[in-house]
Amino acid sequence: MVVLIVMFLAVLCASTVDAACGGSSPNLIAASPSYTDVSDCFAVAVDGDTISVPAGTATWTTTLTWSNQSITLQGAGIGLTKIKADVTGTYPCLMNITLKPTGNTPAGLTRITGFTFEPPDNCGDNTPNTPDGMINIKGDSPNFRFDHNRVESGDFSGGLTFTEYVRGVIDHNEFVSLAPTVNRKSVVCWHTKWDTATLDFGGSSWAKPSTVGTVDQLIFEDNIFDRSTSPNGLNAFNDDYAGCRATYRFNTLINSHAATHGTETSQFIRSFRHVEYYRNTTTTHPTGQDSAYKLRDGTGMIWDNVVTPNIAPRFGALATLRREDDGSHASGTWFPWKACGDHGSVVSITRSGSTATVVMSQLPYVPAQGAWIKVEGADQAEYNGTFFATGTTPDVTFTFTYTVSGTPATPATGTITVRSPFDGNTDTTGYPCLDQVGRGEGVLFVGTGSNMTPTTAANQALQPVYCFNNTIAGSVLGCDVIFGADVIQENREFYNQQGAFNGTVGVGRGLRTNRPATCTAGVAYWSTDGGGNWNTNGDDGALDLCSATNTWTNDWYAPPTYPHVLTRLGSQYGGFDL
Repeated sequence: MVVLIVMFLAVLCASTVDAACGGSSPNLIAASPSYTDVSDCFAVAVDGDTISVPAGTATWTTTLTWSNQSITLQGAGIGLTKIKADVTGTYPCLMNITLKPTGNTPAGLTRITGFTFEPPDNCGDNTPNTPDGMINIKGDSPNFRFDHNRVESGDFSGGLTFTEYVRGVIDHNEFVSLAPTVNRKSVVCWHTKWDTATLDFGGSSWAKPSTVGTVDQLIFEDNIFDRSTSPNGLNAFNDDYAGCRATYRFNTLINSHAATHGTETSQFIRSFRHVEYYRNTTTTHPTGQDSAYKLRDGTGMIWDNVVTPNIAPRFGALATLRREDDGSHASGTWFPWKACGDHGSVVSITRSGSTATVVMSQLPYVPAQGAWIKVEGADQAEYNGTFFATGTTPDVTFTFTYTVSGTPATPATGTITVRSPFDGNTDTTGYPCLDQVGRGEGVLFVGTGSNMTPTTAANQALQPVYCFNNTIAGSVLGCDVIFGADVIQENREFYNQQGAFNGTVGVGRGLRTNRPATCTAGVAYWSTDGGGNWNTNGDDGALDLCSATNTWTNDWYAPPTYPHVLTRLGSQYGGFDL
């Protein structure tokens, strides 16, 4: 009798869940867009299921936590199924999604489509340098798709935030900024666990080979990024940072520009790894912005983009801010890297017990929260080596301390230098600087902050930026250095298109039969007849690289097939339009 009662209650509970959700696997139907009805479907969904949400408007006061489910969440379409976030507390305000690499077909496929997401009136704690999207996507999946949605950002929350090891496609969306006074980005890309289980804030991404020209990254295509109502200065639609690998192609930018952050912004967080911008169109450009695309550190491909209004005389702005010569930008945020290069001289190193005190002639070499330093040139060997040093409030002497072993004589003698151990330090500029513009794969530093012991410099490979066939008001303009010109050199760290290309400098363009036979290593040539049929909707082409003197490597770079493979798999795999 007891067994029968238990069985009856189990059936009753299951029937209640089914009734709240509706449908059956693999097609579940939420009764309404409310948080309760949608979350009821998540409670029973399994890999491969689709949760359909009907037309209607709902306000969610609870963040939907979604993990370990490779499924599709499908609304009735933009403007039909509308969900507003109204969650106070920490980010994210609407959804917190943890992806996995298994389940569904293809493996790990997770999709969100057919919604309008409205920004909250209050959300989060406004913590600086923290991803602040109302939808946070993290975990490990090569097949995430977010498409045919409208995402509105406001003062309290941005749009989408990607972290950890998420790859896939974000396509056919409208990202709209609603006149904010705080610059909440439409999309934020952080790859903080690139092919690793350890949260390392981009370090693993910098220690792995490039995935430029592949789908092994985040690809944003055929979207509208509209910041037409944003006040001047709040016009960046994106923020790539922390090892991010991303491509932006065939998008429309309205009163907006693209932005990145480097290895100088927030403690141990690294620069973005690489970015590709191509075939994007800017219809209106923010007043006062000096370029359409900004790269702070990192590398990438910038080509065939169009800006219709006439703006400043450069297309892409390149900068490595750790070359700042007065410390004003960083204001002590070089932790734990320290500034790149020699900016001053050592006045003295004295010792009291195991504490060595360094006085510099200029610049706060070490901020108050500390930085890694490399001391060389002291006659007493104990003073030399790599140490974690702690700074004091900058004054005319710029003093900091570190711990030494033994009892070396004090004061230290010799011609002493203090530099960052992470940089190449081939000359007084520190060149090449860690993660600077035009650098790629290098050493993996284990740990973070004061627990990260650099045993060697980054030793990062040269991976130049190629900037070609970008037009502003019909004129081809290239990339230019706005900070760090002593370490970012044209025809070494970056290459611009040349009007008359002879194979010695820059980038050429035309039929492969017209390419010069001789060439200097590093230059490139866009063969308009190369690359196969990567653009299924139109013209193609590929970049040929002069890999050694007078040696061309054909199709060295070609984009992955457009449209993205996840948009072309058929309706059962998310490849359909609403």
